[in-house]
Amino acid sequence: MSLQRVKYLILFVSFLFLVLFVIEMDLDQLLYYLNEVGPNFIWILLVSGLSYLLSSAAWMLIHHKAFGFKHLISFFMFRQIGESFATLNPTGVIGGDALKINLLKERSYSLEEAVQSVSISRILTLLSHIALILFVAVYLLIQFRSHIDLGVLLVSCGLLFIVGYVLWKSFFSPNLLFYEGVKKVNGFLKIKRISNEYDALENFNRKTQKFYSDYPKIFYSSSLLLMLHWVLGAVEYFLILKFLGVHVNIAEAFILEIGTSCVRSVVAFVPGQLGFDEYGNKLFLSVINIAGSGIWIAVSILKRSRQFFWLLFGVVAYFIINQPSLLKISQKIQSYEDRNIIH
Repeated sequence: MSLQRVKYLILFVSFLFLVLFVIEMDLDQLLYYLNEVGPNFIWILLVSGLSYLLSSAAWMLIHHKAFGFKHLISFFMFRQIGESFATLNPTGVIGGDALKINLLKERSYSLEEAVQSVSISRILTLLSHIALILFVAVYLLIQFRSHIDLGVLLVSCGLLFIVGYVLWKSFFSPNLLFYEGVKKVNGFLKIKRISNEYDALENFNRKTQKFYSDYPKIFYSSSLLLMLHWVLGAVEYFLILKFLGVHVNIAEAFILEIGTSCVRSVVAFVPGQLGFDEYGNKLFLSVINIAGSGIWIAVSILKRSRQFFWLLFGVVAYFIINQPSLLKISQKIQSYEDRNIIH
């Protein structure tokens, strides 16, 4: 089966999940749960906003090598614009990151600087996620050692550690392992398009390695901020369930955040991860023994409402920061209409 057909199949499954989601929805029960949350929804927005702000601060540090409040506001807006675009289009994070690079270019940053900061930020986001999963796994091992299959957990942690270590060494080792690895693999695949980009890949790998060797404090500070970004994702789940009258501990909230974020990553090309995000909530709520259609549907609706709020923020932010460009376009249109009236 071709990759294109697989994508169409997954999109069909997404549509099917959405239909099932609507079928399972009990409107009266949902309204009851949403009424339980009420004004507390503002706390969900604040926690998610702080999470995005920390991610933006990490990206800003990577780009500017220093902290500045004015820069932080700009990078926060750039981030939300890019993430909104990533949510709405099939290219996902690729399209979103491309838009972030373009926004930086339009503000007199070089293409090389923009690509480097966005790429390193994305790599560190992944590495911090892996590190957080390992920390949670160790916590679960200590807290619930009598109820967990030790062998399975150790093997899973070992594999995750290896993946994280290989990624870290690939991009930040002086041996340029990312470039060398791509070159060796392509030696077998013989893909001309990749061969033509060897110089660019080598230059990129040198830049990531130089960033780590020249700015280790920035590297670790950004990684910590990104890890806190993931932590606040778990806090959001904790608060949502608390407002719905369901008690969970912080470890269970981390399981929800890690599990659902992994689901979103796998189906990133599905716009908004529609259907998959909702059933990801259902799956991982059942993992921590929270059953009942009312709860997982209410959680999904609240998460979507929060997402919709920040998506609108991204759209508004785009028009705000592009106001001069829009004004020029408006003036050109007005000038064209005036000429038509005169003639």
